[in-house]
Amino acid sequence: MNDAGFAWLQPMTALIVQLDEVMDGADLGSWQELGTRARALFTADAEGSVFQQNYAARLQSSPDVGLAHAAVMRALRG
Repeated sequence: MNDAGFAWLQPMTALIVQLDEVMDGADLGSWQELGTRARALFTADAEGSVFQQNYAARLQSSPDVGLAHAAVMRALRG
C-alpha cells in the first residue's frame, strides 16, 4: 500500500472511494459527475498526468489491458 511504485494509482483509488460514497447516496447528479471524472482519468495521454502517462504505457504494453480499457470505456458511455 505504501510502495512508491504504486503511488501513480492514487487517482484511481480516490475514484473508487468516490464511487463508494456515491453508492451510499445514489444522487443522479453525482453519478454523472463520477462518470465524467472516470472518462477523464482513463484517457491515456503520454503527456498528461502521472496516472495518464503510466496508464498509456500499460495500454501500449499489453493487449489484455487494451481490451479491458475498451470495456471500461463502453461501460462509461452508459
